[in-house]
Amino acid sequence: MMMQAENVQEESQVEVLKYRTVDDLQSVGVGMQEIKKLREAGYATIGTVLQQPLKVIIAIKGFSEGTSLLYH
Repeated sequence: MMMQAENVQEESQVEVLKYRTVDDLQSVGVGMQEIKKLREAGYATIGTVLQQPLKVIIAIKGFSEGTSLLYH
């Protein structure tokens, strides 16, 4: 029962994150340069970044596989 409550809480947090702007990633340690690159690539919300396959994020100039794994 406790595990279900934790899963629901995690899902709720993910739902809230989907609608936050990519600028809010700075609060979890993402640098302003990376945020700027995400915005320039057309990503406005965290949810739009999370929906992309890893290879799409890696294709953003300046992103490596290691950096991109932070977003997935």
